[in-house]
Amino acid sequence: MLDGRFTLQNISNSQLIISSQISSQVKRTIAGTIQALKLPKILTVETVAACLTAHPPVVYQAGDYFAAYQNLRTVELARLLPADSCVTVIVDNLYVPSPTIDTEAVTDALRTAVIFGLDLHACPGDLLSLWECLDKDSRRAVSPNFVTKSGLAAALNINRRELSTQRVEVASNYKR
Repeated sequence: MLDGRFTLQNISNSQLIISSQISSQVKRTIAGTIQALKLPKILTVETVAACLTAHPPVVYQAGDYFAAYQNLRTVELARLLPADSCVTVIVDNLYVPSPTIDTEAVTDALRTAVIFGLDLHACPGDLLSLWECLDKDSRRAVSPNFVTKSGLAAALNINRRELSTQRVEVASNYKR
C-alpha cells in the first residue's frame, strides 16, 4: 500500500490506544455518534475478532504503544477482548501527529458512517433481509441475542414490528 507507507502488524491489544493527539471534543463527537448496535458487549469474541480483522485501526507508533487515529470504533471493539489478545493494525510508518489529526479522525468516522451505515429506521427491512439469510447457528455466532427477531430488535433498539417493514429494492451503487 502506497510504497511501504502502510504495513499490517499484529500487536498485543494492551498496546492499542486512541491517539492522545486527538482532541477531547473530537473523541466525544465520534464516541457520541449513534451506532445501530446498542450493546456491543453482546457480540461473541469471534465476531469482535472478525470485525477487527476486516477493519483494522490505522495507527502510528508512539513509544511502546500504537496510537489509533482512524477506525476508532474498532479500537472500542478491541476493548471487549482480553488485553493479551493479538490485534491486527495498519501501521502508518510515515505518520507524524499534526494539527490535522482531528480532521483525519472525523473524516474517517464520517466516511464510515455514510458508506457502511444502514439507516435502520428508514429501511429496517434491509437489516431483516440480511438477518434472514443466516441460519440460527450463524446468527448465534454473531450474538446469542441475534437468534430471534425480538432479540435482534432489542439489540438495535428498534420495534420488532419495524423489522417487518417491506424492503425497498434499489439498484446497486457498486457497478463495474
